Amino acid sequence: MTKSEIPVYSRLFPVAPTPFTESSELDLEGLRRVLDCMIDHGIDGICILANYSEQFLLSDQERNALVDLCLSHVAGRRPIAHAKTGTSASARNLPGSMTRHRASLKKKSPNMVALRTPSLWGFE
Repeated sequence: MTKSEIPVYSRLFPVAPTPFTESSELDLEGLRRVLDCMIDHGIDGICILANYSEQFLLSDQERNALVDLCLSHVAGRRPIAHAKTGTSASARNLPGSMTRHRASLKKKSPNMVALRTPSLWGFE
């Protein structure tokens, strides 16, 4: 890809909140409504799995399900920025977990990924 072919993203990329059911399960139908509402209101792109979206409460499997749903439901209507802020893996397993996540993202193709190393608070 040449420099002129690389898309430039700007303007508003709000974080999509993650809805939960009353029993604290992911509300995937509610998430579809959230994504549609954001698009209907004219946002320029959507950021998923940032701190505002409660990513720290989700297991790795739930995060993967959320990414899959967001990418398939938005289906190119807006660019997706995937915020990756650590995993639920322990510190010793973190490199392998991040590597597996990176490999899975190649298949899912968000428009951009924002990475942040996990906090080391509480690790021995």
